[in-house]
Amino acid sequence: MPESTGQAWRRWFGLLFLALGFGMLIWGQTLLKPHLTGVTYILYWMGCFLFTALALLTALVDIWMVRRQNRRERRALLNRAFTETLERTEAQPESGRCEPSETTPSR
Repeated sequence: MPESTGQAWRRWFGLLFLALGFGMLIWGQTLLKPHLTGVTYILYWMGCFLFTALALLTALVDIWMVRRQNRRERRALLNRAFTETLERTEAQPESGRCEPSETTPSR
């Protein structure tokens, strides 16, 4: 199934937010650790948390949109299957059906 443009954008944004959050985590624990004090410490880690939360939110939106698309496609497939079955049954001759006759005794 080919990806839609919106789905590709959501996945790229999710990857970007995840990479930024991960990069900030690594830098904050290694290179920037001695420089992060006081308010800068709080702001830096809130930014890292924000990027991580955006990655999670993007993933949840992507899951929601994929499930919605899946429901639409499944509904369209069922409608097409029912329509084709109905057309086939209407095209078949009536001779194969068994009808009750009046000569059979009733109990």
